[in-house]
Amino acid sequence: MHEAAVAFLDEVWPFYIDLLEKDKKRIFSTPSPSMLYTGSHNYLKFSWRKGKFQWADGAIAFDLYEPLSWSDSSHKLKPEFDYMSHLTEEILADEVFPELQTRVDALLQKAPLKECYFSYELKLVLEVEWKQGKYEQSVLLRNEAKREYVREQLRAFIEQKVFSDAPARPKPADHYFFADALLNLDLIEQNVTDTGAIIDRVTAKYQDREHIEEWKRTYTTALKRWAEERFLPMYFISTGNYGMEWELKPEAERDKVEPEAMDFFIYTAMKIGAEERNIPAAYFKLAVQLGSERAEQYLKMGSELVEHERRSELLHAQANDILMEIELRILSEEEEAYRQSLEYISDLLRQGFPCEYNLKLKNKIKNFLPIKGLAKSQLHRFFAACLQYPALHPSLAQYAELAMKPYAWYGDVEAGEKSAMPGTYAVLGLGLCSKDYFPLLQRYMEQVDEEHQMAHHYYLEAFLEAHGAVPEWMPVMVSILASVTDSAKPSKLNWVNTPQLAVALQNELTQLEPYEREKILYLIFGSSGKLKKTIKATEEPLKQALEALLPLYM
Repeated sequence: MHEAAVAFLDEVWPFYIDLLEKDKKRIFSTPSPSMLYTGSHNYLKFSWRKGKFQWADGAIAFDLYEPLSWSDSSHKLKPEFDYMSHLTEEILADEVFPELQTRVDALLQKAPLKECYFSYELKLVLEVEWKQGKYEQSVLLRNEAKREYVREQLRAFIEQKVFSDAPARPKPADHYFFADALLNLDLIEQNVTDTGAIIDRVTAKYQDREHIEEWKRTYTTALKRWAEERFLPMYFISTGNYGMEWELKPEAERDKVEPEAMDFFIYTAMKIGAEERNIPAAYFKLAVQLGSERAEQYLKMGSELVEHERRSELLHAQANDILMEIELRILSEEEEAYRQSLEYISDLLRQGFPCEYNLKLKNKIKNFLPIKGLAKSQLHRFFAACLQYPALHPSLAQYAELAMKPYAWYGDVEAGEKSAMPGTYAVLGLGLCSKDYFPLLQRYMEQVDEEHQMAHHYYLEAFLEAHGAVPEWMPVMVSILASVTDSAKPSKLNWVNTPQLAVALQNELTQLEPYEREKILYLIFGSSGKLKKTIKATEEPLKQALEALLPLYM
């Protein structure tokens, strides 16, 4: 072996072994987060980085994990001797890299199967920056015994924690590793039927929203990573860092798309679409470029499991359940046209159309509800138009009962502070129109996601404007306040301004938990200190009624 190669290995290898042992100590210092965590070390790169001003004034960099494009976490070694200037590409290719490969592979093969450091495969990279140009060589090393061990761990996990009738189920710490493993063809067969059944079974095993939402976010991210890092690069060239910017490769440079892979890509698009609405259309357009007739049909007609189109002399309506979109063209501005529109949308929901839809509306009326904070969307405009016809109010209430779904959002705005639970515009509008719909309004307030939805923060102001502050309706007003997020600010309206209102408020608050009482008191009066100032400036008998509220602050 060339003496420069020997000098390189004599200095580099002990340095790497020392880094390896320190990294192992770090990894093993905490318990394994999941039985599916079977090794994280799957990348190793040795590289010579030339000096900023002189080539020889460089350093050897060690990357134990694949580096991010926007950061540098490499470990650096300044060579003690100048052996780099004596290395050639021939020596690197024929002597240095084969020896590195032999040594690293030996470490990989002898690693205990149960040890959570080396994965079952490792990408080894050697890179040298010359004064001009770069030398690079890489190889993928694999420990088949470790791969079989990981496969068995995954099989046992699915059997014990997914399909077992026992209450055992994946823990949140398992989610990332499990979702990643499900999309790894080295470990498990991948198809719509089996993979979909596993994902849905895990979802069904949870009873609480927090775990369900966390699992959905995790598998959505894993599916998106599979689509954009494994599937699409086989057929497209990424032309941008953000969004769906993909250019189809020349036919000679891309493989034929297997039907099973295309089916899974389409499944992925629909599954991600439940969390990221823009994905299905973007993925289906790419699938169409690959010759998928099914994707083309989805873009045009939806799944065909729901009524795609309805026409009359007053209305032209279309719906696409895959894209979660409804289009309404009102041909005549009259009550019957809006009745038919409501009937069509309600029928769609009964047929299984997603309630998180967006609406494209063509009509002449441009009214909105008198509620501050609501998005001025076409969906909002449609329900405001329906609400102008009292005869349609019962139909709106029936629609709302079909549409209301906790922890779901209409698709009329980007996710954010104006996001609204399905049924929002109909229910809030009906609540302003008549006390007959107060029970519906209260049911809505009980279901709405008080931790995240802000769209109805100012609804109480509109409610008071429509109905006034009446002691009889205190349960409704309290339910409205209870449903807003903790970030809401106190009202500037001095609406608890009679003894009767204060007593009614006290009666409602005593039925609530202490933290709920304080939240509602804060939203009405501000802090307890501010209530005390209000009491000082108030005369009897209201003063005494307000004083009775002070002990309800925590």
